[in-house]
Amino acid sequence: MKISELELRRQLFHLIFGTSLVILIYFDIIGIKVLSLILFLGLIISMVSRYKDIPLISWFLNKFDRKDTRFPGEGAFFLILGTALVIAIFPKTIALASLLILAFGDSFAHLLGKAYGKKRFAHKTAFGTLSGIFFGFLGALIFVDPVTALLGSGFSMFFEAFNLKFLKSKVDDNLFIPVVSSIIMYIWVIL
Repeated sequence: MKISELELRRQLFHLIFGTSLVILIYFDIIGIKVLSLILFLGLIISMVSRYKDIPLISWFLNKFDRKDTRFPGEGAFFLILGTALVIAIFPKTIALASLLILAFGDSFAHLLGKAYGKKRFAHKTAFGTLSGIFFGFLGALIFVDPVTALLGSGFSMFFEAFNLKFLKSKVDDNLFIPVVSSIIMYIWVIL
């Protein structure tokens, strides 16, 4: 199956932005206060951009937002929310590993699943899910041991394939993957 230009742009941005966040957090350039401020400003910008074009923001939304989003900048909002939650709750190494599972795992799952996946697995392709587990595992290895990385990547990417819902709305994978992988890795580490 052919990957659309929009999806290619989105996934490359996802990979680069997610990795950049990890680097900024790792070197203590940004933390929970800055992430909270970005989240708050993002909500305001999203509300305003529903009704009014904001020059740079509108260009960005046109280039990267899917047409079926619930609100402008939905993916970016949930990426920052997921990042803020794991940074606030979990040890830094686990939080950063979970963010790399999201950046690498989700991006490669989507791209490789669309390009090479044939057999369906839940709402995704088996090849895409396995690719996501593998690349998420590789990313997480930077911060955690191999077993922890595999558990975090495996569980989060496996369950992400089911498009889980909460209150009749699909749980965004930018929130789901870092939170679930952090929980799994944290439980494993403390046992």
